[in-house]
Amino acid sequence: MSNLPLNPKQPHEDNDGALDTTQQGSSNLHTGLDHESSQQAALDPAPLDKKPLHQDPTDDSSINQDPLSQDKLPSHQTDAAHCDASQLRAEPALSSESKAPSQPRSSVDKKPTAMISHSSLIEGFLGTLALAFKDKGVLLMLIFAPIIYGFFYPWPYGSEVVQQVPVGVVDYDHSKLSKTITRYSDAHPNIKVTPYLTQTDALNALYDEQIAGYLIIPRDLEKDVYASKPAHVSILGNNSYFLLNKQLQLGFTTAVSTVSAGIEIKRSVAQGAYMPTAKVSTQAVPLRIDPMFNRTEGYGAYVVPAVAILILQQTLLMGTSLLIGTWYENKKQNASILGWLGRIGALSLITFTVACFYYGWVFNFQNYSRGHNLPGTLLFMAIYAPTVATLGCLLGLWFKERERGMQILIFSSLPMFFLSGYPWPVTQLPEVLQYVRWLFPSTSGMNASVQLNQMGASLSQVSSYLYHLLALWLMCFILLIWVQHRQIKRTTAESI
Repeated sequence: MSNLPLNPKQPHEDNDGALDTTQQGSSNLHTGLDHESSQQAALDPAPLDKKPLHQDPTDDSSINQDPLSQDKLPSHQTDAAHCDASQLRAEPALSSESKAPSQPRSSVDKKPTAMISHSSLIEGFLGTLALAFKDKGVLLMLIFAPIIYGFFYPWPYGSEVVQQVPVGVVDYDHSKLSKTITRYSDAHPNIKVTPYLTQTDALNALYDEQIAGYLIIPRDLEKDVYASKPAHVSILGNNSYFLLNKQLQLGFTTAVSTVSAGIEIKRSVAQGAYMPTAKVSTQAVPLRIDPMFNRTEGYGAYVVPAVAILILQQTLLMGTSLLIGTWYENKKQNASILGWLGRIGALSLITFTVACFYYGWVFNFQNYSRGHNLPGTLLFMAIYAPTVATLGCLLGLWFKERERGMQILIFSSLPMFFLSGYPWPVTQLPEVLQYVRWLFPSTSGMNASVQLNQMGASLSQVSSYLYHLLALWLMCFILLIWVQHRQIKRTTAESI
C-alpha cells in the first residue's frame, strides 16, 4: 500500500462514489469492510461501478499493479498508454529553450484573418444587388424614396408662376387718372387689387398678411401730370417674400407704365402728331425680353431639375451607408478591391435607372426643359452615380452602424444645396465655403445636369465638372481601401 503514488485528495475530484467511500472510512469498519479495501476503493482511479464494493481484502493485485503495465492491457490500449506515458515522462524534461519556438507559432495560429465577403467583381455586384433587394430599408432609400420624391416634390410648383397676389391701392386723388391706374392694375393677372382709404389701413392689412403690398396714389396726381409737373406714385411691398414682391412690382409697374404711355400718346396727338408716330415716340428704344431655358419663368422649372440631382445623391448616400453599416455590424463589410468595384457598380446601376426615370418621365410630365443633350446627360450620370456610391461606401465604413449615416446625412441636404452655387452666386459665398463646396458631388452634379439637360451645353463646356467628379471618385475609393486596411489592422492587433 505504501507503493501507491496517488494523491489522497484525488477521490474528491473523481466521483461521488470515491468521495463517499473516503468520508465514510470509519463507518466501513462497522459495516464489515476492510480499511484497506475502502482506501483502495477511494484511491483507485477506476470507476467504482466496475469494482465491487465488497472486494476481497486479501486481493490487492489491482492496487499493486501498474495501470500502464503492458501485460494487463490490450495491445491498442498498450500503445496508447505507452505513448501517453512517454509524453508524461518526456514533458518535464523539456527545457525552456525547447518551448520557446512554440510560442510565436501558437500566436500565429490565434491570429484572426480578415473575412472578405466579396472577393471578385461579379460576386460583389450580384451579392450587393441581392442584399439590397432583400433589405427593406435599403430598398426604400434607393428606389422607393426617389420615386416618391419624383411624384410629390414638383406637385406644389405645378402652377409655376405666382398669380393673383392680393395687393392694396390707397387713392388720395380720386381722379379719373387714379381710377384708370387702379383698373389697369386689377386687370393684370399677377395681382388682385383691394382699395383702402388710408395708408394706415393698408399697413395693418399688410401686417395681418391680407396683402403682399400696396400702391399709394398722391393727391393732385392728375393735375400735376397734365400740368407737366413732376409727379410719382409709390409701391410698398413686403420683401420678406421676394417671390410675391416680384409679382407685385411687376403688376403695378406694367399698369402705371401703360397709363403713362397712353398719356404721352394723347399729348403728342394733341400737339399735332399722327397716332402711329405718337405710339412709336413713347418708346424710343423698344425692349423685348425672351427668357431662355425656362420659358414660363416658373419656380418649379427652376428648382426641381437641380434638386432632383440632390435627391438622387442623398438617397444613394443614405441607402449605401445603411447597407455598409449593416454589413459592418455583421462583420461582412470587408471586400477585395474588385469586390468593392462590384459593390459600387451594383449601387450605381440602381441609381442610374432611377435617374432615367427622372430625365425620361418626371421632367416630361412636368413640362420642364429637357433632353437638349441626352447622351451627355447619360454620360454625366454614369460618372455621378459611382462617385456618390463610393462616397456612401466610405461613410458607411466610417460610421460603422446601420442608422448612423441616415441620422447625419438627413441634415446635410439643405447646406449642400446652398453651397452648390445654384441658388446663390458662388462669388457671394464666404471664401472658405467656396472651397468646402467641392467636397460634395452635388456641387458639380447640379450644375452639370442643368447645363446638359436643360440648357443643351456640350461635354467640353461642362468638362471641369466631370473632371471634378472623376477626381472625387478616385479620392473616395483610395480612402475607402485605406480605411478598410486600417480597420483590419486595428482589429487584428486588438485580438492578439
